[in-house]
Amino acid sequence: MADVRRLKVISARDLYAADGSPVPVRDVHFELTYVDNRLSEATGSFAMDFATWQAIDAAESFHLTAEGRGPTFGGGLNPELDVEIEARLDEAVASELADSTSDDWEVAAVLYGADADTPLARTESWYAMFVKQSDGPLKVGFSTRWSPVSD
Repeated sequence: MADVRRLKVISARDLYAADGSPVPVRDVHFELTYVDNRLSEATGSFAMDFATWQAIDAAESFHLTAEGRGPTFGGGLNPELDVEIEARLDEAVASELADSTSDDWEVAAVLYGADADTPLARTESWYAMFVKQSDGPLKVGFSTRWSPVSD
């Protein structure tokens, strides 16, 4: 049986794009799934300002290619609001993380101390499942082919 744990990892930090440039994110949360006390899957949510989102979009970071996007729900993204990306960690990186950590706090510590050379802190190690904004009770955005609902 799977054991799912949710935790806020860090208030703000940089991830790193494929070219090594910093990608500032905030409110980093993880959802860690353990099977038989071993990390089997990790998803993360990352908040950012709209300018950061535009840079991510232009660079196709988080595997956000045009052909991998689903239809927009709730309307288009608003440049005056922050954007949130929910992403799944690459399976190979998650497996390496499982081999080197024993609990969710060690996973959080790895991200906290990660530099540009650490796969966990690189945008290409994450597959965006949802890109969204909250405007009061309304959510807008899109899902991608990496989301569980696209399977």
